[in-house]
Amino acid sequence: VARYPNIPIQTSRGCTGTCNFCYLSNYEYRPISVLPIEVVIKEIEYLQRNFNVKEIWVYDDNFFWNKKRLLTFCEGLLMNKINIKWAASARCNEVLQYNDNEFDLVKRSGCIRIDFGGESGSNDLLRSMNKNLNASETISAATLCSHHDIQCFFNFVLGYPGETCEDLDATVQLLKKLDDIKDTKGNSTVAKY
Repeated sequence: VARYPNIPIQTSRGCTGTCNFCYLSNYEYRPISVLPIEVVIKEIEYLQRNFNVKEIWVYDDNFFWNKKRLLTFCEGLLMNKINIKWAASARCNEVLQYNDNEFDLVKRSGCIRIDFGGESGSNDLLRSMNKNLNASETISAATLCSHHDIQCFFNFVLGYPGETCEDLDATVQLLKKLDDIKDTKGNSTVAKY
């Protein structure tokens, strides 16, 4: 997202995840607060009408956490004939709650990219991170996106406390598998912990 006039928007704060490395994990009480989708749709219409915005980055911690809310957003864009491209972040396992028809709606509404936190290819390390995710779900999320021609981007962590050479090798193997899936080539970030 950035080929045309674009802008970030935020429709919610908070995440359903409990990853112990995340800044949100420092809050004992972490409710997700949301803007009503009707307000979000009106904001996008305003941005398009007044600033010719063609693309938006939904800057939520996890835009896909509530299926009903996300599908209402997609339907709202289509019903209001808002022709805009958009991208957002999601958890791999939460994207997998969508069936093919629902994910087709996501694509038709303008979604062109989803960013994921894959974090590691090691299920042991993912458990240590309290990620509530396994490496196979990362592959499944990439496959789902590829099937619907939605680009996906994965973030990984290296040097997490307790990471072993075997954990690192599992991450390298996962990156190779992701590289073989259409629309994921060259779209992963590896960050030192």
